Amino acid sequence: MNIYIANSYKDYIDFTAKHILNFLEKKQEKKEKLYISVSSEYDTKDIYKSIIENIKSYKINFKNIFIFQQSEYIGLSPTDKNSKAYFLKENLISKLDIPEENVFLFDGKGDESQMDKQLEIIKKIGRFDVIWYSLTADSTSAGNERMSSLSSLFRIKTLSEHSISEIKKRFSEDKEVPTTVFSMGMGFIDIVDTVLLTSSGIEKSCSLRECLEHGISDSYPLSKLQKHSDVTVIADYESSLRLSSQTVFMKIEKNIK
Repeated sequence: MNIYIANSYKDYIDFTAKHILNFLEKKQEKKEKLYISVSSEYDTKDIYKSIIENIKSYKINFKNIFIFQQSEYIGLSPTDKNSKAYFLKENLISKLDIPEENVFLFDGKGDESQMDKQLEIIKKIGRFDVIWYSLTADSTSAGNERMSSLSSLFRIKTLSEHSISEIKKRFSEDKEVPTTVFSMGMGFIDIVDTVLLTSSGIEKSCSLRECLEHGISDSYPLSKLQKHSDVTVIADYESSLRLSSQTVFMKIEKNIK
């Protein structure tokens, strides 16, 4: 596991964006087609902005990249500004030269058969090249709530009270707030070559410690990353404050300056 800790939020954003672009460029030198699962958590907006700003400096053929969405709020259409599909289109996909057929998004208004269709496609592919998770303050990501199975694939998940309270402010009425999601489960970690975990803000510091230091448990679904052989964690300074000195000084590959 490689851990990078940024000295500031700006450094964290710039480093993460360039790390992702460099990864895609290097990976495409060896493999023409890439299959990736990207985060649709709202705190990745600045990272996507930096990716778009720096993209011209890298040789990446996005026509040979396939993007899969990790989760979607059930009940929200892809045109709903609060949907995760809308977020990805607005901040990333619409700004890339990528064929529409290479993008696999959920329709929150659709039924669960779309999960089976995506799973069929993934089984034909065999493996993902990279999955990018953005950590939440509740030690979760992509709808994988606490006590989620660590071996599940696509399924419907009920959001926790914590997750609902986090998104509630985006809706004008309580009845509009989603309570369930289509979710890509932790079982997909078993079929991915590389995992990226990003974390920023003091409110994520306990979550980051739980995922990296508390052992593997369904109480902290992303703790399963500890079993994977190729994981990169990028955190800003505030998010890293509760990590033990052993984690910080023994596992860091490079501090971001």
